[in-house]
Amino acid sequence: MSENLRILIEFGLYTLQSAAFLCLSFAMWWVYCDTTFRKWHWPKQQVRDMMFWWTVFGLIGGRLIVVLEHLELFVSAPQLILNFYRYGISVFGIICGSAIYLILSSRKMPFSKVRAEDVMISNLPLALALFNLLYILFNYQYFTRSDLASRGMYGIGCIVIWLIVHYWFLPKKYSHKGEGALAAIFLIGVLQLLCLLFNKFVIGSQVDTLPEIFNALILIAAGLLSRIPLVQEQRKLMGQKPILLFDLDGTLVDSQPLVFETFRQVFARLKPDYTLSEDELYSFFGPTLETTFSKYFPADEVEDVIDVYQEINLALHDGMIEPMPYAQDVLKELKEQGYEIGIVSNKRKKVVHKGLKACGLEDYVDLVMGKEDQPKAKPEPDGLIAAVEAMGGRLDNVIYVGDNAADIRAAKNMAACSIGYSNDERQRQALRQANPCWNIMDLREILEIVKEDQEWIDKSIW
Repeated sequence: MSENLRILIEFGLYTLQSAAFLCLSFAMWWVYCDTTFRKWHWPKQQVRDMMFWWTVFGLIGGRLIVVLEHLELFVSAPQLILNFYRYGISVFGIICGSAIYLILSSRKMPFSKVRAEDVMISNLPLALALFNLLYILFNYQYFTRSDLASRGMYGIGCIVIWLIVHYWFLPKKYSHKGEGALAAIFLIGVLQLLCLLFNKFVIGSQVDTLPEIFNALILIAAGLLSRIPLVQEQRKLMGQKPILLFDLDGTLVDSQPLVFETFRQVFARLKPDYTLSEDELYSFFGPTLETTFSKYFPADEVEDVIDVYQEINLALHDGMIEPMPYAQDVLKELKEQGYEIGIVSNKRKKVVHKGLKACGLEDYVDLVMGKEDQPKAKPEPDGLIAAVEAMGGRLDNVIYVGDNAADIRAAKNMAACSIGYSNDERQRQALRQANPCWNIMDLREILEIVKEDQEWIDKSIW
């Protein structure tokens, strides 16, 4: 075979194959990352733009490091630069390239870029595993036994790393932004070092591996970064105050007697032959009036029934409502400490303002998000997301306090911190089943919770 033909085949067929494997590997990586971001309800277009450029900068950086490490080879045969089969991609380079993009990107995001890195880098071992295993599957006849052992060890090791990070570290050990990415980086560095030592001392490879060993050691050192006391102390100093969002009824305002009596009078007027049970009355907390009344009245009558409810509720309102214990003291102290406070309720905004005013809480609230402001009511997270955006905050720096399961599910649907609070035993049982981040019996406990050194996210949701 002539040299020109050999170069043409190597540049064409192998390059296309390696490009196909690379695209397939990163497509799987993209799906896993995108699934997590969608679970958190982060804005789709901004996330996908970020992921696209993260990938571009990462692949360029990953290949550039490989070229620099084997410069003599690639200078003599530049057609091999695009053939990822030759020495693959440097993980060190991917991380450096993607980090450069995130640093240079001036676009303000409604979420932490470090939190995004936790997702993208923790899923990177999956792409690396698929890339290596595909090469083994389709080209095993061209490999020596030592090459097969080395590549197989790396591919299987990457799968093990992904499993460790996703099914042990993230659900059980993750406590601060960046730790998921650093855990994956550390384990990848350890795996690369083991593979290089295996090649050198077990297989007896004569290839100079010093640059790769140096890169692996850098990854290991970077992975240990979050454990350095100085870094931990700096993280505490840089911690941002979370946005505090509250439900209204049963959380800040004791409206249970009012709600129960309103429903009883509505049914006495419009459905006098029907007697509401206590279980039914409790079930009315959380859903919208439309959802509740649609179970008892024809669809074309629901709006009229709601009007009757509003009329009766407003007439009874001020005489049957009072603040929850310590609500005023807690909101006042939080406000003095510089926290932004919002209300997200399935009630209409006018009624929410009326309740806040009647209980002396209005002066401590920066934003009210009523039913008419929310694209979808709780337990969908739309109202919480809209409130955070309106307050100029980040979606991964939020605490939501509520008294029923719908409130907790709304927070979990955007991976926000949730606090369940109720002084009603039946409500507390439902809250425990919803599994909030904290379950409290006294609003004053919030003042201690916000002092904790941690991230204000639901760390169990990945």
